[in-house]
Amino acid sequence: MADLGLTTIATLATAAATAAGGAVAVGQGQAQADITKKTSEFNARQMEKKAAAERAAASDKAAAQREKAEFALSRTRAVAAASGTGATSEGILDLTGDIGQRGDTYARRETWRGDEAANSWLDQAAATRWTGENNARLQKAAGTAKGIEAGFKVAGSLAGSPSLFGGGDGDIVYEGEEGGFKTTARRSRGMYY
Repeated sequence: MADLGLTTIATLATAAATAAGGAVAVGQGQAQADITKKTSEFNARQMEKKAAAERAAASDKAAAQREKAEFALSRTRAVAAASGTGATSEGILDLTGDIGQRGDTYARRETWRGDEAANSWLDQAAATRWTGENNARLQKAAGTAKGIEAGFKVAGSLAGSPSLFGGGDGDIVYEGEEGGFKTTARRSRGMYY
């Protein structure tokens, strides 16, 4: 095995730490993406529950409007019968028709309001899911990008270390003194410098 110098050992240690950091970044990106997706899904389900609650409340309000209309119709018929006019007279029929129509209109309006509120919650739920999924993709991609960046840093640091790829303390081919200067030429596995 080749004798590795301190510089080479430091380069290898740095490369290993960088690679480990890259792997951790990929894992963190995936974990953050999972958390984001689960959080957005939870929030979306809560919004769907609120939508269902809005529809249920609207249904109750509509039923209450119909009940009020039925009470008013019943009272109108009772008053008409007590007064001797009769429930089938033209004025009473017009009045009961108007009361029934208004009761139905009010009930439909309550149902419509509930549907609108529920649809708003459902739209928010869909937007929350979409945003969560896209943010999760971005977080996962960011972690992957950091991992790739770490890989390039490792490759760069290793490629820059001549002792790992044929440089460093190779075989001395010539050592001498010429013109007052000490000269040393080294040859190593195919690289000259």
